[in-house]
Amino acid sequence: ELTESNKLLCPIRLSQHELWRNLTDEVTDFTQRLKQSYRKISRSKDFVIMEGLGNLDVDKVSTLTCYTVADALEARVIIVLRYSPTLDISKIVQISKKFEHLLGLIINFVPMSRIETVTQKLTAVFEKAGIKVLGILPEVRGLLGVSVGALAEILGGEFLTSPEGTDDIVEN
Repeated sequence: ELTESNKLLCPIRLSQHELWRNLTDEVTDFTQRLKQSYRKISRSKDFVIMEGLGNLDVDKVSTLTCYTVADALEARVIIVLRYSPTLDISKIVQISKKFEHLLGLIINFVPMSRIETVTQKLTAVFEKAGIKVLGILPEVRGLLGVSVGALAEILGGEFLTSPEGTDDIVEN
């Protein structure tokens, strides 16, 4: 259980514009504040898990933030990818090489029908590029949202037809 306050756990709250300015113009001050906060948080802890920002290949602010934070804290990095049949492996390899302490990657949200193929083919491709695949996680639709039955219960609703659909996921 964490005893630290939210202010200590998330000490730097910046808008995207402020974050960009801190990463480009005031990077020394930003990394010093980051290191100071990390030292306080990590005291008496076996490990600290930090979530990075997504869209490393699209958003320059997210990309620079991830690299700057990982570098400043000498953090060991695990990249979690959402599986797609059109996954740009060369781009992922390029991004991965920028992390000095990369432990490997996890491929998430793989349809059950693709697990074997992904395990055999993508693992080989990434490992040939020097990137360890730490795990492949299957798509579990139930984790994507709330079921019709759970929503009905929360709202105090009742089923007038098709009670067999209570386990279906609300998609829209």
